[in-house]
Amino acid sequence: MNTARTVQTVLAAAVVGLCGSSVHAQEFSTQLSGFDEVPLAIFTAGSGTLDLTLDQQAGTVNYTLSYSDLSTPVTQAHIHFGKERVAGGVIAFLCSNLTESPPGTPACPEISGTVSGSITADGVVGIEPQNVEAGDFSALVAALTSGTSYVNVHTKKFPAGELRGEIRGEVPDQSPGDGPGQSPGQSPGQSPGQSPGQSPGQTPSPATPGTPYN
Repeated sequence: MNTARTVQTVLAAAVVGLCGSSVHAQEFSTQLSGFDEVPLAIFTAGSGTLDLTLDQQAGTVNYTLSYSDLSTPVTQAHIHFGKERVAGGVIAFLCSNLTESPPGTPACPEISGTVSGSITADGVVGIEPQNVEAGDFSALVAALTSGTSYVNVHTKKFPAGELRGEIRGEVPDQSPGDGPGQSPGQSPGQSPGQSPGQSPGQTPSPATPGTPYN
């Protein structure tokens, strides 16, 4: 009897732990292309993807970077802190084949392949001109969640970058019952801006000054 209760307790704790981690996890991704490089677009057969899972409670960013058909061997790949179509500083390494990379940085596949890893506060690189201090995990979180980050894959032929992609968060699922293009809470058949109970095409009655529409 005690054994059965112990097993139930362990299983319950595992379920709670899994639910807790999923609540705190945020998904991000991007498609990599040479056409997104700045200031000059790169015409290349290469392509790739990056998938990230941010867990703010655990203080980790787990990632999987995949690419193929690069022009020459990859030297390194990073997450950069910068706006769309603008170059920014390196805030974290994804992989590197150079000696000056942070300890624990995985090696990059040369032409095609997949690399996975985990970034913690120790992996955050300082960017003095952008006021980012080394080891500041909150800066990496802010860069990701504000849509102010991108991934860049550097090669021997294109040391400034051959593939780039803007990192964006996963779009929340549509609420149950919401039709395509329907705003959350909008009744089926109700036009945007139409008040509940108002017939289609009916003009709303003017409100008394200072009184909101019902």
